[in-house]
Amino acid sequence: MRNSVFASITLLIIGSLTIAENVFAQENSSSRVDYKLLSPQERWLDFEKHSDQLMKALQEDPRHDVLKETIIEGNQIRILLTNQGSISTPAADNSNADLVWPRGPSGLGYAFEFGPMVGAEVYGANGDTLHIVSDGFFSGSGGEFEPGTAERWGWEPKLGFSDVSSNEVATFSDLDSDEDGKPDSWPENWYNETLGRYIWPAFLGDDATTPDEEVFYLMDDVDNAEFGYYPFPDDSTKRGLGLELQVRIFQFNNPLAEDLIFLVYTITNVSPKTLDKVYLGMFGDPHVGGPNDYADDNGGFISAFNEDFPFTTRNMLYAWDNNGIGDGGKRPGYFGYRYLESPGIATDNQDNDNDDLIDESQTNDAGFLVFGPVGIYDDPKLHWSGDEDGDWSEEFDDVGIDGIANTGDFGEKDGKPNQLFYNDLNGNSILDVGEPSAPTRQNVMRFWSGEPNFGFLDIAESDQLGLTSFNALLYGGNNEPRNDQLMWDKMSEQNQRLTDPPPVIEQEADNVFIYGSGPFSLEPGESQRFSIVLLMGQDFDDLLNNAQISQQVFESDYRFAQAPNKPKLVAVPGDGKVTLYWDTAAEESFDPFVARANPDDQDKGFDFEGYKIYRSKDYSFNDTQVITDSKGVPFLSEPHKQFNGLPAQFDINNEYEGLSEIEYEGRGVRYDLGKNTGLAHSFIDSNNVDNGVTYFYAVTSYDHGDFNALLAPTESQRVIQRDAVTRLFSFDLNTAMAVPGPPALGFIDPKLLGTVDNEVVRETGNATGKVWIDFFNPLMVQDNKSYDITF
Repeated sequence: MRNSVFASITLLIIGSLTIAENVFAQENSSSRVDYKLLSPQERWLDFEKHSDQLMKALQEDPRHDVLKETIIEGNQIRILLTNQGSISTPAADNSNADLVWPRGPSGLGYAFEFGPMVGAEVYGANGDTLHIVSDGFFSGSGGEFEPGTAERWGWEPKLGFSDVSSNEVATFSDLDSDEDGKPDSWPENWYNETLGRYIWPAFLGDDATTPDEEVFYLMDDVDNAEFGYYPFPDDSTKRGLGLELQVRIFQFNNPLAEDLIFLVYTITNVSPKTLDKVYLGMFGDPHVGGPNDYADDNGGFISAFNEDFPFTTRNMLYAWDNNGIGDGGKRPGYFGYRYLESPGIATDNQDNDNDDLIDESQTNDAGFLVFGPVGIYDDPKLHWSGDEDGDWSEEFDDVGIDGIANTGDFGEKDGKPNQLFYNDLNGNSILDVGEPSAPTRQNVMRFWSGEPNFGFLDIAESDQLGLTSFNALLYGGNNEPRNDQLMWDKMSEQNQRLTDPPPVIEQEADNVFIYGSGPFSLEPGESQRFSIVLLMGQDFDDLLNNAQISQQVFESDYRFAQAPNKPKLVAVPGDGKVTLYWDTAAEESFDPFVARANPDDQDKGFDFEGYKIYRSKDYSFNDTQVITDSKGVPFLSEPHKQFNGLPAQFDINNEYEGLSEIEYEGRGVRYDLGKNTGLAHSFIDSNNVDNGVTYFYAVTSYDHGDFNALLAPTESQRVIQRDAVTRLFSFDLNTAMAVPGPPALGFIDPKLLGTVDNEVVRETGNATGKVWIDFFNPLMVQDNKSYDITF
């Protein structure tokens, strides 16, 4: 679906890297060009000029994959991502290479560039103290490159985590355009022989737990050769800090979470040297209102100690446009990013995260059965001692270390929680046959996989440090990621360990923000995780509502309600009409989140309820979002109207009808479940259909929610993308475009020979029913051909 994106964005990203080589690699910051002052035309020309040189440098690196990117829009946020850690890009054009909200032509850009940073204090070859910070920034004034070359000093993508022939980062919802069973961007090694299909490497193992959209890739910093530190004594060409960074990016399409995007990072020390003092952080440069409206932003910060706000909204930076006018005169919303998960320390005899548990560990085995306290998470209960918060369930979670039920792998149905660590002998970040493994971390072993709600996959089993520093700086000068010492100083300030007010944020300014958490140590093979959620809101109250939902998703180990699978849609234009038909793939969808909330009736996980049809002249369908919440914020979409004025909506004839009994939390609105019309798999749209007009269609599937889980209904995505250069559209499974018009001169509709009104003639048997053939797609019917019909 996203292949056409590459042609239009590659030059944007490549050029920004090359600018760093030719302009910004100089040591004198005063000689650098302020990239934000370049016109879009100047940027494009420079990108085009230098793209070949940078691509050549990347292709000649045998240790790493080439630069890849993708655009995802699994909910209302549309964002450009690369496999080098960058979120958005300084080549932003407010519609293509940016963080756009709401997605589509009516949206505005909100991010110049964001990305993760990891810093450590080490000792160089001469015994001097070094502060090395690895980042993945593309911005010429931000990222780092070896002077006079296009060689990056920072994160580079690891091989083996996307298809070698694809130009895109691997994404969960990618299409299988050649219908070989493998989505186009997925690598071959994701084939699961036991299940006989390709499996997405989900956070919890089972791809049934995957959000509506997810991005996954790995990077390392071995090309960061700026300082004289050698983490691999047997290979002096491998530099940096000897770190690997796993990246997961989540989007949920549920209306409550459609304005959120989760960035989850796992850092692993893959070198043989211990790092005694490490900080994880995030650098962000927002531009609320678009890439040409960055100089008048206001900002605020809700600290962990600010009791004026609910706990579920704290540790959040937020920004808004001072005059409320963005690019093109559009009104911007509020943009926030909130620190969620932080590294933990299991050896300091302190309750760092105030959950009434001391030194909980994510690297132990099940231990033994014990009746006792489980902290703030529940009353004292019988649980495995290694499952400190007591939430592992033998009924739901005893699925083995691959996280997938019924594969018969290690630990499945053995009555206790399990996880697996391994010694990555060949350094490919994959557990290969013959590599040593164990249920607890030993020596240089690293985490591989495990069962849900236990160990490294259970957020509550980490004694988290929390956010320890926050800083706001003005854009420009030395306030950029390439300045290792400044980034180290800001991440290590520890100003969030105090109850003092947070640093002052300049108003009506172009600010950059730095988060940090630490210090902690990383032994060889050891991993730690941290996460950020980027969130949007129509206003400040809407932003706070979304922040509270982000906490729910986080505390559920990044799980939330899942929409049914998307149906596969075909649209056939006709004379004054458009015929739609779709398959039944959505109707067997299973939501494990709902099943877990109903232990006595797990079949409630099969919660598919119906279909809705949308029609728009806007490929983003934003004009259909006309149902507002109690505060007047657009929240739900209204389906297309049939010729008779009724909504184009078809649902199962069952006990679920009318408005859902479950209200969307904090929104004061309920979902329309339909009128028990019965299901349909085709629809003829003739309501004000004009020949020659381009219409965009989507058929979405929805569920009925669940009262026990307090989950309101969830609806599947409807995504159409448009290439910025070619202007061509790419369509998801359940979307289509049609231009109605009369048939070609001389065209005759197909008919069933030897019948009246295409009524099928019974040749044998005693059946009394009658069957008629209706041709939804006449152009696909060939003359003088025989067709078998089965049902």
